[in-house]
Amino acid sequence: MRSTWLLPTALVAAVGIAGCGDDAEHGGGVQDMSVPDMTARDLLPPVACNPTDPMSDGTSCAAPGGCPAGTIGVNLDGACSCFTTCTTDTECSCNRLCDPVTLVDAGAGAACLPGNLEGTRCGRDSNNMPFGHVFCGQLAVCVNADPAAMFRYCSYKCESQTDCPAQTTCQEYLVNGQVAGNVCAYNSGVNGNKDLGQTCTNIDVCKTGLLCDGVCRTQCDGPGASCGGLGTCTRLDDPMNGKVIGYVCK
Repeated sequence: MRSTWLLPTALVAAVGIAGCGDDAEHGGGVQDMSVPDMTARDLLPPVACNPTDPMSDGTSCAAPGGCPAGTIGVNLDGACSCFTTCTTDTECSCNRLCDPVTLVDAGAGAACLPGNLEGTRCGRDSNNMPFGHVFCGQLAVCVNADPAAMFRYCSYKCESQTDCPAQTTCQEYLVNGQVAGNVCAYNSGVNGNKDLGQTCTNIDVCKTGLLCDGVCRTQCDGPGASCGGLGTCTRLDDPMNGKVIGYVCK
């Protein structure tokens, strides 16, 4: 189950989803930097996962006959849907997590639940409204990208810098004050040497809330997100390692 975790300069927010009954322990995304019930499986990049989501589940719990065999009902995005049961992350595609759910009248279980994609915004806003599915898929964790802990994005887990896309650094994060693993944290910040609209390269550092795409552009939430009249929210890739840096308005 998911709550929130802490980087030295970034908060990780990965939030679990309640079952079609109730799960009071699932409630993260808050900004008080509370520490979750983490296990080792949360801290390392997956050894292997299927990059292709078969998309063979997700039917409504209200369909005739209820949930098919091998699935469990989960209250996701305000509706009960049937998701594939699991016991470990490796049984799920990379964009999902094997996340525990609690069913009030049916005991406990776990399901392959979809998470937000790498580089997209995650967690909840100041009104506790979710960004997408709130938490990230198993390749990433939800990390603060600003000192005020207002903007969180799904950032790749890493073991070394080679695991990270450009404009990020593989750095330690902490749980209860102890180093728990590493995450590809954004380099952009208050000490960046480039402002909005200034020409930049991947060796430059844009100010907080910006990413370099030839010029420093405003970072946005993900596919289809609003850019407030500043263009379209467009994916920015690192062609050298095939990973997503993030999304920018252009």
